[in-house]
Amino acid sequence: MTATKIITMPAALQVILSSVKGFYQKRISGLGQKLTVLTFAQYLYVLAGLIAIFADSFSWVVVLTVLALTIELLPIFERIWHSLVGKAVLLLFYALVANFALSWAAGVVNDVIGVSATNVAYTHNLAILLYIPVWFVFITALVILAAQLLVPFYLILALMLAP
Repeated sequence: MTATKIITMPAALQVILSSVKGFYQKRISGLGQKLTVLTFAQYLYVLAGLIAIFADSFSWVVVLTVLALTIELLPIFERIWHSLVGKAVLLLFYALVANFALSWAAGVVNDVIGVSATNVAYTHNLAILLYIPVWFVFITALVILAAQLLVPFYLILALMLAP
């Protein structure tokens, strides 16, 4: 019969380990409580940040960030849309984007078949239908990101103009 020897930790080491364990349990529970009050857009920002830390590619980071910005700016877009001047500005903006898509489609048709786009109207119209949604989405995403880049300058200006 062999006797098993029970190895016990010194009391000081047990106190240190329990205090470290309590410290991390408080931090994790505090993090869990903070995560419960986040909005969906803020969850997307957190997810984009985690992906940016651990991933090599930033394509998903950009997609999640633009989606979160869109969710946050949608109420502002709706408020602008419900005014007459806002509708005019937005329609002018998208007419400008459509004009760029029109010229891009004409260039693509000319490059592919070597004939002016005015001679092949149906092909040109098909190319326009294919390019306009892509242009609208990408230009809108760029404007949303540019608006977010201008916010710090607005805050600095507002602080400088405050009495």
